[in-house]
Amino acid sequence: MHNRSASAHQPGPWQYASGNRLTQWGQQQQATRYQYNHSGHITQKTQGGTNSPGNPGSPSTPNASTTSYHYDAAQRLVHIEQNGQTLARYHYDPKGRRIAKTTGQGAQQTTTWYVYAEEGLIAELNEQGQTQKSYGWEPDSPWGTKILWQADHGRGNTNAKTYHYIHSDHLGTPQIATDKNGQQTWAQVSEAFGKATVSANASTEINIRFPGQYYDKETGTHYNFHRDYDPSTGRYLQSDPIGLDGGVNFYIYSNMNSLLFFDNVGLKSCPFILRIIGRCDGSVDRPDDCAIEATEKGGNCVTCYLCCVKNKKGAVAITECKNHCMRIVNPGGGECPEEKNISCGERNESYA
Repeated sequence: MHNRSASAHQPGPWQYASGNRLTQWGQQQQATRYQYNHSGHITQKTQGGTNSPGNPGSPSTPNASTTSYHYDAAQRLVHIEQNGQTLARYHYDPKGRRIAKTTGQGAQQTTTWYVYAEEGLIAELNEQGQTQKSYGWEPDSPWGTKILWQADHGRGNTNAKTYHYIHSDHLGTPQIATDKNGQQTWAQVSEAFGKATVSANASTEINIRFPGQYYDKETGTHYNFHRDYDPSTGRYLQSDPIGLDGGVNFYIYSNMNSLLFFDNVGLKSCPFILRIIGRCDGSVDRPDDCAIEATEKGGNCVTCYLCCVKNKKGAVAITECKNHCMRIVNPGGGECPEEKNISCGERNESYA
């Protein structure tokens, strides 16, 4: 089931309950424990607080820290508390994109608004509607995968911008940023599953991480469109909303192979090599040709899904494309049945 069993960073085994739910990792004072709701989402994380070896302490134990996660009726994370104090509140639009985040307490409370285009996040605004950061992406690129630059806007004059040109790895994860003179302004070194250490002399803050992910410093987790990801464990906080369509383990990230796979919307991993084979760029005569070609070379619905979403212009077509691709390509691979060779770029049926 691809569940991690040990970590070099913490002694002790990783313990799981039914449904691949991680219940504890680490031991004694370094132990981290989790509780879940009926939907399989983490509702509480307790760190430390061991009264005696093997006997977890309660949240009231002085050295225990308890983080609580609250969800709305749509099972989206909307409120996070730590030891009874609010860390953050989140708001979403009808398409499921996170459009606002409020952090801090009292006079220190701040709200950030997020603006999106087809390629991903393009701006962050403060409570007065002033742009604080803006982002540039490769035109027509898949959601959150090919960031080119970030601009920091002046506080007194938002028209004054400082550009940081982003250099990414093969997956699209930012590694280094430079200014117009080629001088480094930011850099990170990350572990295999995305936990990053940012250079101490960075002159800007860049929160873009794995494709489609945004780092929330108040929690240490990454917002990943449909779910929230914890790079410390390589797992999502929430169960996969598409269920078995995303794999038998509802929590792991990209088949536990973050060097060759990514998940830019928090639903299903994409093999990097199949994306190259499939050429999901809309340049072929029929939008599904790339899916068929990849299928004949051992691919499956993942490539079709990316092509379909691409040709339907963005994440708004996720449900339709998922259902479409389950019909156009054999989920296990092999040749695509000719009678199901439908162009997802030209058809608009809803297969709900």
